[in-house]
Amino acid sequence: MTAFLAAPRNNLANVRVILGLAVIFGLLSAQAGRGTLAYFTDVATSNNNTFTAGTIDIALANGSTTPDCDDVGTTYTSGPDAEALGAVLTASAKRPGDVSTVGICVKNASTTLSTQWSLASSVSDDATNTLLQDAMKIRIWALTDAAAKAGTACGDGFTNVGSSDGTGADLTDDSGYQALLYGGANGSALTTAPSFAHSSDTLIAAGAYQKACFSVVLPTTVSDTDPAHADTIQGKTVTASFTFTGNQTNAP
Repeated sequence: MTAFLAAPRNNLANVRVILGLAVIFGLLSAQAGRGTLAYFTDVATSNNNTFTAGTIDIALANGSTTPDCDDVGTTYTSGPDAEALGAVLTASAKRPGDVSTVGICVKNASTTLSTQWSLASSVSDDATNTLLQDAMKIRIWALTDAAAKAGTACGDGFTNVGSSDGTGADLTDDSGYQALLYGGANGSALTTAPSFAHSSDTLIAAGAYQKACFSVVLPTTVSDTDPAHADTIQGKTVTASFTFTGNQTNAP
């Protein structure tokens, strides 16, 4: 006996329905694709775009010999290969109670970026001069751009210099005063090698100026290893170097 398998009629009907749906979906997809290709398009290209980094460049000049920091004739030193600014403060034959003050013009020589400057220093550490370093006190403050351009003098950073601690002046009364940067109310010993970080107090716009004022006092009462004999500092010399660094304004 031979057996035959016959597909049920219902199954054949289902196959026809599935095939019919596949054909319909295929046609719809083709039509959708044709519709997308029919939209108008246009292409334009922006060429030769350039991105240039800004520059940080601070320059220094002696603000005491040339009080007007905006003076066209003022010679500024700037750039990593520029000659360093020479000595601006030479205090010789100083006696207890004497104050020496000097101004340094700080110019933002950049034409593109604002800058905030910081200060680092080194002080002679000759063992024979340590007592003088400990005795001398320093204050550093800044004058505004307008004051620097106007040639405003730094004035005297200390009053009442006959006191043992060199009590500090109220610098807020000084013309053009912007901020006290180092030394506190009574000054700090020079032996600490003055330094401070950049901040909004040392912000200089592109092409603008500040005048950094340095005031040093030798108080009349010197505290040293032998307080009864301040003569131990006679004839001693201290040498200090100050390094100004320009920083971008959003630097940590």
